[in-house]
Amino acid sequence: MWAYLINRSHKRTAAPRAAAGFTLVELLVVIAIIGTLVGLLLPAVQAAREAARRSSCSNNLKQLGLACHTFLEQKRTFPPGAVGFNHDYSWIVMILPGIEEQRVYDSTILNGGWETYRTGSAQNTYGKPAAGTAMSNMRTSMLACPSSPMSQTVSRSSVTRQCSSYAAVAGASDTAFRTVSSGNPDRCKESPSSYDNCANGVMHPPGPITSLNGKWGYNDGKLTGCSPAKITDGLSKTLMIGEQSAWGFDGTNQNECRAGSFLGWPTGGYSYAQSNFVNTARIQSDRHVGSTTCANPFTSGMPAGVIVTSFDPATPFRSAHAIGAQFVYADGAVRWVDGSIDNTLYRLLAIRDSGQTKVVDQ
Repeated sequence: MWAYLINRSHKRTAAPRAAAGFTLVELLVVIAIIGTLVGLLLPAVQAAREAARRSSCSNNLKQLGLACHTFLEQKRTFPPGAVGFNHDYSWIVMILPGIEEQRVYDSTILNGGWETYRTGSAQNTYGKPAAGTAMSNMRTSMLACPSSPMSQTVSRSSVTRQCSSYAAVAGASDTAFRTVSSGNPDRCKESPSSYDNCANGVMHPPGPITSLNGKWGYNDGKLTGCSPAKITDGLSKTLMIGEQSAWGFDGTNQNECRAGSFLGWPTGGYSYAQSNFVNTARIQSDRHVGSTTCANPFTSGMPAGVIVTSFDPATPFRSAHAIGAQFVYADGAVRWVDGSIDNTLYRLLAIRDSGQTKVVDQ
């Protein structure tokens, strides 16, 4: 009898229990906790990604600056901001070998010698720089800021090409540091007339045009870039290339407002009756760094709602990263210029020989 009762007791003790599980409330609590943690982590992840994109953009500018210095070592001048007029070549074409695009450079008519390139018989016709297959098809991450919300390509006349997120600094009005007169004229007018262009920046266009089919430039018709000796304010105090990676506004609508316009990176020559060389930009008193306002903006005409208007020689420098822009200085260093900088100082930084003290907070 006792043995029977003991055996029954062991059986009851060893009986399996029902498997324990989460209640619905517990499951909802766990999901809520996970969601909260993801919500807290997401901004940090986004910030890390943006920091990486900003670093990549800064590296692009650094590589462009190094290519300009390679050009300087070979030619003893920095590349001019443009070559010729009537939509000829931009400064980017000048440095193609320095950004590992020798094949594309060899497809241009400059491979025979950029110094003697003239208007007249050697002059390109409208759009010719982008007509070659190699130039039209070239795509490189070095010309595109990864944070830019704008399309990296632009189209015109059924030709699609890349548009750069970076533009050369042509200069700024001499009125930033002196009084101009007929005997001592402004080398970079804020309200230019036909065929005027900046002549006091590191990446200036080729110089005054004496006639549409005649000589132009500073050296009896020959192209003359800016030598370091001409940068008397100091290479570390003079802007050379700047960022144009954020949307602009024409006063009403969102607009691309990039110096490359709908012609893309290859084009740099003079635009008829527009007082401008493409892929370079002058800095004016009404265009602060980081400004989104673009009067008569450049545009590809591709995005819906964008208004196509005339060219703008003062397309502002601005960044998709923050209010301000990254710049390559003439010494090759990449530095951030904040949107809070004094506008007179900002313009002085674009001039190579102002003789003024330039103190910029780093």
